[in-house]
Amino acid sequence: MPLNDHCRRGHQESAYVRRHFLKVATEVATTIGMDFLYTLAGNLAQELEADSVYIGEFVGGPVQRVRTLAVCVDDHATENFEFPLSGSPEKEVAAGHPCIFLKGLQETFPADLRLSELKVEACVVLPLNHSESPGPGLIAAFYRRPLRKVQFAQSMLAMFVPRVLAEVRRKQAEDELRESEQRYRAFVTVNPDPMWRIEFTEPVSTDLPEDQQLENIMEHGYIAECNEAVARLLGMEKEQLLGRRLKGLAPLFHEAFRAATGSLVRSGYHFDTVETSPVDYAGKRRYFLRSHWGIVENGKLQRIWGTNREITELRRTQIALAISERRLSELLETMHLAAIMLDSQGALSFCNDYLLKLTGWRSEEIVGKNWFDQMVPPEERERQRVMLSSSRINGRNHLEGSVLCRDHRRLLIGWDYVVLPGANGGIAGSMGTGSNITNDAERKAECLPCPL
Repeated sequence: MPLNDHCRRGHQESAYVRRHFLKVATEVATTIGMDFLYTLAGNLAQELEADSVYIGEFVGGPVQRVRTLAVCVDDHATENFEFPLSGSPEKEVAAGHPCIFLKGLQETFPADLRLSELKVEACVVLPLNHSESPGPGLIAAFYRRPLRKVQFAQSMLAMFVPRVLAEVRRKQAEDELRESEQRYRAFVTVNPDPMWRIEFTEPVSTDLPEDQQLENIMEHGYIAECNEAVARLLGMEKEQLLGRRLKGLAPLFHEAFRAATGSLVRSGYHFDTVETSPVDYAGKRRYFLRSHWGIVENGKLQRIWGTNREITELRRTQIALAISERRLSELLETMHLAAIMLDSQGALSFCNDYLLKLTGWRSEEIVGKNWFDQMVPPEERERQRVMLSSSRINGRNHLEGSVLCRDHRRLLIGWDYVVLPGANGGIAGSMGTGSNITNDAERKAECLPCPL
């Protein structure tokens, strides 16, 4: 073919494509979103004389697949569907490459039952991207006959790729936002911990002195969002709390909130965690770890987010344990018993004042040291270690053994050991209480008859 004829034919084909493109573009010009995709699929099927056209997105998961967003079969919109990429002609498109078959499509992909149901023989499938990198989806035209106008079909589909790509990305962004909002709402609603958001009738300037910032927060702040856990804490309905001013909270709760918010102000509204102990509506003291942070824009505090993790039972247990330990210490001192705690390696982790007075050692000289190496005469160390190991097996044991004083004297102590259980069924160490039986042993030795 002469060059001029070839150029003329090329211009004619370009004009032909542009004419059909403008026709479709005019039909879809006033539509957006999913309406655009449905309208485009139908118009492309007519102009391309395709038996089916669809626009789809790639969906990840255990099996990568395609989810259609708009489908036109035999000039009619049909329900969307999903199919796996494996064994389909669309698999290459997921990697960013066009897929074009002029005929023999079913024979090439016999495992794809979708092709046999549609009885297709040819296809043009393009990725939704600007290069050969993977895109978020694809646009496809299928034919039940061998494809002849392949250049026309490819050009038409390619001309709509940028707009379709923009719509699919917008749709996916909306999906992500909606799913994120749903997860957020579900998380806040079902969370057993109180969660809340404070807004202000007027933003709070962060340039003011800290005490003035706190006053403005308490004056202009109101509860814009909270979950049921907050309502239960305050003994109110959630609807009663929304919009309530901070200064309108119960006085005792108001003071606890004010004190914790002061810590947030001093932190510069960065993420912070502080312990609070408000009194609830029933008059009971409760303990929380409050995590909060502020949103500051252009030097103005816009809102405060916060969540409270209740630690009431933990704090009550710690208080009860401290009281119990104090009572035990007082009891041991009153009964004049030596008390020690050894870790699993035999190091002394605790001793009472009575033992220190009895032996003359100072606490810093023996605590943290190995009990047997520091406090037991060399000739008795192995025996006492064996006896202690036996106590860990049997749970408790009694032994009499010598203890070295700071001035090198030896005292005979009658010990009763018990095992201290550790995590996962292990042994954390041992605790022993002992009485000084040195004088009793000496008197007993004096009373023994002379063997001569």
